[in-house]
Amino acid sequence: MSQFIYNEHGVCENPILKTYKCSKGYEAQVETAIVEHELWGYGVRFNGMSEGWSHTFNQHRPDNDLYKTKGEAFEGGLQLLINQLKRRNEEQRYNRIIEILEDELCPVVENQLTLF
Repeated sequence: MSQFIYNEHGVCENPILKTYKCSKGYEAQVETAIVEHELWGYGVRFNGMSEGWSHTFNQHRPDNDLYKTKGEAFEGGLQLLINQLKRRNEEQRYNRIIEILEDELCPVVENQLTLF
């Protein structure tokens, strides 16, 4: 049995939520949860100064939108956020939040010896 609770519309009421913010006041969120048969799904949200949008998390997803692990679903959500923000970034206003999300997707790992 899943630890996640879904309402009558198939919306998860208690997903695992990770929020990213930057000093410009933008906020991006990725939520993950087990959907069915131990497969994971994601939802994303973005709140900007002049726009906001979401790709809602729903229990009734197509099979090609489900993942075997929480990590894969999370990365799928991050990638969707990055792609959407890049498409809407004509004025370069989302550069910083895109950098934050890309760093989370592909973290830079330093060799400890290079730090000295």
